[in-house]
Amino acid sequence: MTFTENPEFEAWLNELVLMTSTPTTENLYADDPVGRVRLGNLKEYFRRMALLSPDIILIGEAPGYQGTRRTGVPFGSEHIITGGMPEVVFFQDTNGFERAFDDRVYKEPTSTIMWRKISKYKHLPLLWAVYPLHPHEAGNTESNRTPTRSEVAATKDHLQKLLHILQPKTVLSLGNTAKVTLDNLGITTQKIRHPARGGGPVFERQLDEFMQTQTT
Repeated sequence: MTFTENPEFEAWLNELVLMTSTPTTENLYADDPVGRVRLGNLKEYFRRMALLSPDIILIGEAPGYQGTRRTGVPFGSEHIITGGMPEVVFFQDTNGFERAFDDRVYKEPTSTIMWRKISKYKHLPLLWAVYPLHPHEAGNTESNRTPTRSEVAATKDHLQKLLHILQPKTVLSLGNTAKVTLDNLGITTQKIRHPARGGGPVFERQLDEFMQTQTT
């Protein structure tokens, strides 16, 4: 049985759908037309990942407005899920993914760096975030901000449930917010530089160094 067939996983998804948006946070998977498209994309992402039996989970900070906010896929821009990076085998078959918006197809630098790197590995890490809602500036959903400590604390049980369901061998934290949150949960993790703000080369080097330890 894959983790997506686990009744606990279905309950976890239902909890995600019911999370409340606020003036500065957006539940991407709410029960509305756009939310249902993004939820369908997320389910397809998890379905494909489950077939790979991932034992590494890489946890970032929160969804970004140019990537996950538009697709519902962790670190997944529209450019990627529509086959714009043909070298990424995971998304070569675009069936099961839809666009939620009708304007131009967005790219996101972090998503591009992430999938360009991890697609070269034999075993893909599963991607998620410590804060599952999209934190943004008031009145502007097309913006990003760092989630507050209280926001992250309010959803930490949801993260813990996912880790319980997945039972990963290794948890990697992408950046400081993820590292602090996982430390507070008592979860052993290795921190890797976030690829944003010029961190791409360090991220790639650190992830390579880690993945090499998994094959030796």
